[in-house]
Amino acid sequence: MRVKDLYSGRTFVGHGTHVDVVEASGEAYLDAVNRLLGTRDAEAAAGAASSDTIRFPGKSSTKRVSA
Repeated sequence: MRVKDLYSGRTFVGHGTHVDVVEASGEAYLDAVNRLLGTRDAEAAAGAASSDTIRFPGKSSTKRVSA
């Protein structure tokens, strides 16, 4: 199963195994989406650690506020 991230244009591949093809497809889809979200989180954490500015797709930048 392949899932394309509309923001970055990257494609993520998921795998699933089960005797029922519908369950295997569901597992593969969830695996691909989890990889996509995990990559987004990791990139956001790396970006936030190196900068005081947070950027959201389609929005202006926002300054971080320390508590």
